[in-house]
Amino acid sequence: MVIDGVQRLTTIVRFFNDEFALEGLSSFKELEGKKFSEIGQYKSELESTTIRCIILRKENPKYLIREIFSRLNQGAVKLSDQEIRHAIYPGEFDNLLSELAKLKTVKTFGLGKDGKKIKDSLEAEELVLRYFALKGTLDNYQDRLSKYLDEYTVLKKSITLEEIEVLRNEFNSTIDKCVAIFERDVFIDTTKQKRRQAIVYYDLLMYSFSDIDKEILIKNKDKIQNKFQELCKLDDFQRTLSSGLQNKSSILRRRKLWGDLLEAAINE
Repeated sequence: MVIDGVQRLTTIVRFFNDEFALEGLSSFKELEGKKFSEIGQYKSELESTTIRCIILRKENPKYLIREIFSRLNQGAVKLSDQEIRHAIYPGEFDNLLSELAKLKTVKTFGLGKDGKKIKDSLEAEELVLRYFALKGTLDNYQDRLSKYLDEYTVLKKSITLEEIEVLRNEFNSTIDKCVAIFERDVFIDTTKQKRRQAIVYYDLLMYSFSDIDKEILIKNKDKIQNKFQELCKLDDFQRTLSSGLQNKSSILRRRKLWGDLLEAAINE
């Protein structure tokens, strides 16, 4: 599997097969408009040119593969972390992320009312991944979210189809609960004048709603909405947003603050 340079290698093969002519040359201008079969003495030079490559074998540690890929990823258009994961860790779990990323609530996350913001770096797939990876106790989380998502993806490399089905149903159910309670304002701080979806609210609500029955949430819908507004106004909560947003301590503090308010809304 080629993880970097696929387009360049493909272009070379196509040129050798006379599938296109050279255009826009800044040097060797005498070759302008010519195909491989027409470049004379240069043919042998190209055919004998060595293409240097780095071979990564199956036994190489995944963290090493990702590190090398990241170092190679220094071109004009860099790949996002999720695009790198997609290239290095293909399989059933990656397919599940792609599938769930097509859900309307996920696909349109953060686009705003005009929907003009361009998302083309697998942001939606990473949004799904965040839910699965951050759902636990974060015992092994060391304040490096990207690394944590990498490690979780590796853990799911050998996932079974039965496990895939469980995760699929869990995600669909959880995001459905969030939409059912907050409707058009899902993952939005409605206390602010400029309303927009934010990942911090997505993480928090998806985590907190995952294990609660939908009927219980709907029964207390208004109280939950009011408690969420109360949360967003808390100075303690706002402090977790201003510094170290993805620090483990900030994440756990937000969970504690919201967990107490959510429990109060359900049990009042």
